[in-house]
Amino acid sequence: MRRLRLVLLAALGMGLSHPAVAQTSDQLLQYCGDPHPEVRLLACTIIINGGQEKGQTLADTYTARGTAYSITGDELHAIEDFSQALQLDPSRVLVLGYRGDAYLARGDYDRAIADFSRAVQFDPDYTDGLYGRASAYRSKGDNDRAIADYSTVIERDPKYAEAFAYRGVTYLANDQIGRAIDDFDTLINLAPNNAQAFNLRGSAYLQMGENARAMEDYDRAVRADPDYAPTYYNRGIVEFVMGRFADAVRDFTKRIEAQSPNTYAALWLHIARRKTGTNDTAEFTRNAAALDLSTWPGPVVRLYQGQATPEDVRTSAKTGGDAKAQLDKTCQAAFYIAEYQMSRGNVNAAVPVLSEASISCPHNLPEYDGATAELARLP
Repeated sequence: MRRLRLVLLAALGMGLSHPAVAQTSDQLLQYCGDPHPEVRLLACTIIINGGQEKGQTLADTYTARGTAYSITGDELHAIEDFSQALQLDPSRVLVLGYRGDAYLARGDYDRAIADFSRAVQFDPDYTDGLYGRASAYRSKGDNDRAIADYSTVIERDPKYAEAFAYRGVTYLANDQIGRAIDDFDTLINLAPNNAQAFNLRGSAYLQMGENARAMEDYDRAVRADPDYAPTYYNRGIVEFVMGRFADAVRDFTKRIEAQSPNTYAALWLHIARRKTGTNDTAEFTRNAAALDLSTWPGPVVRLYQGQATPEDVRTSAKTGGDAKAQLDKTCQAAFYIAEYQMSRGNVNAAVPVLSEASISCPHNLPEYDGATAELARLP
């Protein structure tokens, strides 16, 4: 690797017009396809800046550098490079797919859908393009179109595990729980030791109110992969719903320890701690310090820290994102405000807000499960 970098840096220092660099041109093209993104970025940049390559080779170079940018999370520069490649050759199906993925990662769902649609027009057998478009539709909240595309993917490839996983997720969002479980059953048959598959089916059982079966699946997910962090969060939700607050504390803590800081996990851990009668001020302050409180549900954290009011939280919930996102945030705000009121002994103030959350929250959100469980526990 060190020699590889030295060759690239020498080429960069001399410029492509230097005779010595001409001897490395084949190496540069090879390095432009290197699996290490930092090597690929440097080599492809040298070639592009040199201005000697044209046509298909230049399109290949922009494509290779674009994929390297995508790997490093620089989706904006990836899109610029994929666009350059498509200007040179507009019919590149894979490049349209790559750019669609980059738009999807940036939340630009309409442009992602346009790219995936063009790719499928050029190549109707491009199954990954259909899968990408389905994912964009799902992210946009257009669940029926997402399900249609996932179904086409599955018809063409009955072993396309990701399509079963996310069609099931989309069915859950549509409250089509039976169909979701069918997809998760198939996913488990395809991948019997896959923690995500058991985690997803557990979420479906939770949405059905089948808490014991949800716990079984979450336990199986943990056995399959003890490092799969989402399971601890979801199992904590079931334990909270069942009134097993000490167990919920354990799992929310594991979720925080297992992965990068997560605002929802920090909130649920704080609520569960209070249910056990624990003063967790120091822990909550420490967890909050690692979070980005500028985005939702950051305002809820500030409420619990005494730095915001319930009205501030409601106002924040109604800003940013599309209409669906705002509705989800508004219902979440109701649940967290209710928990805030209960922690302060204001049960009478909490009850109507819990009712609001139980009515307004989509059933696939954990705040719905939390609100309905809290109402059931009230005398």
